[in-house]
Amino acid sequence: AWTAELDGFRLLPPGVRLSQLIGRTEFEMALSLMPDFSREQIERLKPWAVLAVLEARGERPGGDGLDGGIVAAAQARGLPLLTLETLEDQLRALDCVHYGEQARVLEERLKAPWLLREMSDRALRHYHDRNLPGWLADVDRMIGLGPEGQAIERRARECLIEQRNARWMPALVARLREGGHFVAVGALHLVGEHGLLAELARAGFTVEIEP
Repeated sequence: AWTAELDGFRLLPPGVRLSQLIGRTEFEMALSLMPDFSREQIERLKPWAVLAVLEARGERPGGDGLDGGIVAAAQARGLPLLTLETLEDQLRALDCVHYGEQARVLEERLKAPWLLREMSDRALRHYHDRNLPGWLADVDRMIGLGPEGQAIERRARECLIEQRNARWMPALVARLREGGHFVAVGALHLVGEHGLLAELARAGFTVEIEP
């Protein structure tokens, strides 16, 4: 459950406003792209939280999503639920880059906002086509970002993907060796050199892709 203490991960410190961190034109663009948010709400958000909203515009709203569906299915069968991380762990990974650097990435993205829609559409197509390597390659290309923005994005991605994978592995290996467990993770955690499938293979598991 969300608590007030967790707001520190997604809200700027007191006295800092988003319009101070990015250009006026880019801030006005953010306002136009986020009609469900008030100006004051957007002023308070850290750049990563604004980007998260903008990058998810192609997703279907409503419901609890796939996560909620899996939880409901387990509860309906009386199965115990375990987690690989806490909500605080997730937020810490999203907020691992200083908001001043996050702002540089957000500003670049808002200079070419059509790329956000295009990237969101491409990600959904890759997901529905089960083309995870293609999706990861798109993420790696960081289209629309200059060298500085790409360097910041690489650090953020390391926090979001590689470091979390490494933290999950001990618990994941222990559960899989017990047997009888079903594990669900975000799709991009599966693929790549440091993806969970490669790490599990290195840990001695046989990995087979189901049709």
